[in-house]
Amino acid sequence: MSQIPIDEGVYGEGARAGGAKAGPGAQGAADAEETPVEEQLRRLEAIVQQLESEAVSLDESIALFEEGVELAVLVRRRLEASEDRIKQIVEKSEGLFSLEDFDLE
Repeated sequence: MSQIPIDEGVYGEGARAGGAKAGPGAQGAADAEETPVEEQLRRLEAIVQQLESEAVSLDESIALFEEGVELAVLVRRRLEASEDRIKQIVEKSEGLFSLEDFDLE
């Protein structure tokens, strides 16, 4: 299975988590960003399991896929922000620690 890079520009700031539609203004995006990453990952895993089952209609599959992509974008942004924060902390440690990239492959 090949991996498709997730482009942040696909869904922008209106991304939603857990199937909740974005509310007026930035409220929906703010709610999604407050959801713990672990919960978002569990929801993403549940979406994958549903998509792998044969009991899901085409329309449901498309809606689930869209939700999954939006969740993946949110999780990726949060992980990148966490990585940046860790880098800043390490830089402030005045050389007591060093960072190495973690290879997922």
